Amino acid sequence: MKGPQLGQLLLLGGATWAATYVRYTTGPVQEAMHQSLSISDNQMAVLQGTAVAVSMVIGAVPVGLLADRISRKHIVLFASGFALVALLLCAKASSYNGLLLARFLLGLSITGMLVPSYSMAGDWVPPAYRGRATMVLTLGETLGSPAAFALGGVLLIFANWSRALLWMAVPMVLVLAMVVVIKEPLRREVSVARPPLRSILPLLWEHRRVAVPLQLGRATLFIADGAVLAWAAPLFTRKFHLSADRIGYTMGIALLVAGFAGPLLGGPLVDVCQRYGGPRRAIVCIAVLATVSVLLLIRPPQPEPSAAGADR
Repeated sequence: MKGPQLGQLLLLGGATWAATYVRYTTGPVQEAMHQSLSISDNQMAVLQGTAVAVSMVIGAVPVGLLADRISRKHIVLFASGFALVALLLCAKASSYNGLLLARFLLGLSITGMLVPSYSMAGDWVPPAYRGRATMVLTLGETLGSPAAFALGGVLLIFANWSRALLWMAVPMVLVLAMVVVIKEPLRREVSVARPPLRSILPLLWEHRRVAVPLQLGRATLFIADGAVLAWAAPLFTRKFHLSADRIGYTMGIALLVAGFAGPLLGGPLVDVCQRYGGPRRAIVCIAVLATVSVLLLIRPPQPEPSAAGADR
């Protein structure tokens, strides 16, 4: 990849970073929010997962259709500004319903940042480099959660959850400045310019054997990933009685290491599989890795019993 291409990919990576960052801003302040507004665990689960996931699903198709017809940069710019507004609404909410609405709007903005960004990344490089181009955006996407937990944990020491969220909105202003300088790439491999809406459903049905497994796989990982990140902070607070800053540091470091390792290994791996076996081999390889990670979660390594425990 050339310098200008890499520069544009890094800017797009900033947009994908923002998408994950805003999604997990409530993660480090979740327990404080839970106590302040008397929100039950079930209600918190809806706020952290369902409210965002449902709106992302609702917005995916309209955003995809718009990305094929209008400037993708403008979509990302509007979505980033919309995410900032939704985050401010979340910070100023004084009831569960207010938080629910803000989180729903936040999910719509996340789709608006992710879908056009990945579309533009594919047009900035030839097909042989798309695995590495995706790696840059995925790296940005996965680094958003450690930033949210680390920053939120520190801010929660000095302010309540509402003020902490207000300060956590500041990075989104910087993201807006980055998105402004993104350039719209020429569209590659375009068979039909601005395809009519009536042709979309038949095309989706034609490619169902590829689209459905990919979406189910991503949805499954989204659920697992969201469950871990949503309940990690309450677990550390309730069971291990850790302070907000220690939880933020712990989650931030763990997510930072995983966020770097996954994309850096996955991007080149996809390119190698694509070169020697095509998309099918790439999907099989990634599916095997995902299965291994699930098995490790089901039966994690158990610590050896201490000598004191063995004597009991």
